[in-house]
Amino acid sequence: MVKEKVLDLANHISNKKRGSKNEIKATDPEYMILEPVVSEEMAEVVLCMEIRKKVTAKDVAPLCGKSVERTTELLLELADAGVCFVNEIDGVDTFWYETWVPGIMEMMVNNKENVKKYPQIPRAFEAYGRVRGPKTAGSFPVGVGLMRVIPIEHAIEGETRRASYEE
Repeated sequence: MVKEKVLDLANHISNKKRGSKNEIKATDPEYMILEPVVSEEMAEVVLCMEIRKKVTAKDVAPLCGKSVERTTELLLELADAGVCFVNEIDGVDTFWYETWVPGIMEMMVNNKENVKKYPQIPRAFEAYGRVRGPKTAGSFPVGVGLMRVIPIEHAIEGETRRASYEE
């Protein structure tokens, strides 16, 4: 069963409109990564926030119609899951969310407990790179794309010497 508010949240984060040609659907990685850990109530809170805009629970509570205590609780759960970020600024917990990559998906995959419990989280992260990556071709200069991987064959030695171009 699709969690409608969570689907709304996936579209909100992606800056897409439900019902549009490019909307995020329940089969897309953006929804699939959120679905196991984000409740409808949690989604309602983030839907009242804007990307990269730092807010406190006190700012968000009246917008989502919840108490400051409940809003704080939900935002801390979201931060633990990796959906939003939290930092103490001037002695007050401040929350915000980022884009998918880098940002939400990476933080969600960093939560090892949830990754073990919900294997669809790392699968959705991988699918996002596979599905969305090719769509960005030509939009970014070489080496600045959606995700970058730098393969390392072995540990870098601590010696200081000049290496040839071929090496």
